[in-house]
Amino acid sequence: EIMERIKRFEKLILNSKAYSLYLKHKDLCERRNIEVLYRAKGHRTAHLVQQEAQRLFSLWAEKALAQQREEIKAAEERRVRMMQRKHEMQKAKSEWEHEKEVEQVKKKMCRMEEEFKEKQHEGKLIVKENKRK
Repeated sequence: EIMERIKRFEKLILNSKAYSLYLKHKDLCERRNIEVLYRAKGHRTAHLVQQEAQRLFSLWAEKALAQQREEIKAAEERRVRMMQRKHEMQKAKSEWEHEKEVEQVKKKMCRMEEEFKEKQHEGKLIVKENKRK
């Protein structure tokens, strides 16, 4: 009776999604653990086999959750870095625009100065001509 229950349980595990997930993540719960479990089934009850499978699956679930947390943390760090980079780029752009405006104002001031000097020079020439007359 116990052997029949173990065989039924084996079929359930083999057909279940948990078993396929378990095999995919054999770095955490290695495949040979369950194979050893099956080899020793003559000495164990179906209940112990089920407990061991549940333990292995819960280990996998814990690892999957930890991995998900790590991925979320990494994504958050990437987002923060991108926001910092974006802020730095905006700051650099505003500094560049400010420098450009300062240069334009300087050019305008130079032009106005030159125009003033030209007018002043023209004014002196006019004054000299008036004195000559």
